[in-house]
Amino acid sequence: MTTQNTTTTSTQANQRVLAGPGRQLLALFYDAWLLAAVFMVASALTLPLTQGEPVKPGNPFMTTYLFFVWYGFYAWFWTHGGQTLGMRSWKIKLTSQTGEAIGLWHALLRFISGIPAWLFITAGSYFSFAEQPDTKHPLLDALSKLPGSVVLGVGLLLLISGYMKNSWRNQFSSTEVILTQDAKKKKSQ
Repeated sequence: MTTQNTTTTSTQANQRVLAGPGRQLLALFYDAWLLAAVFMVASALTLPLTQGEPVKPGNPFMTTYLFFVWYGFYAWFWTHGGQTLGMRSWKIKLTSQTGEAIGLWHALLRFISGIPAWLFITAGSYFSFAEQPDTKHPLLDALSKLPGSVVLGVGLLLLISGYMKNSWRNQFSSTEVILTQDAKKKKSQ
């Protein structure tokens, strides 16, 4: 009887349990604060190159630089243990669908699949809070005809759908977000 209980417990411990969207979004919220600090440091590092002057908005080099900093932040954490600091706090982990650690390719696919949501969230926030939004780009001009809250809502829906169990983002990048052993132990108690 003890052997059977030990075997059942061992099987349950090895079984991967997918994390729900609530934990994932809370981890994302934690990481947003850390990423903001990383962006500040990354921006400060450019000051010697600009003689201490701030970079003008829309500078393609700065935009590209910050894009790579953003990707580097997530790629480093995801490929070194599968957890950002927010994910560690909420006891979730990113793995491949086979349960192994992910590589740079999976990290890149997961990162890229989140970009559409963030573009809509950024545009919706901009339209909602800017007094006179600058819509020189044709796509921005088309989106500006919608209420900012609608554009923001579409972005949030894309983001939330990307954090559902077995979501399109997980399928696209062959990854899954699972509960760690600590979370499973606490959940079973």
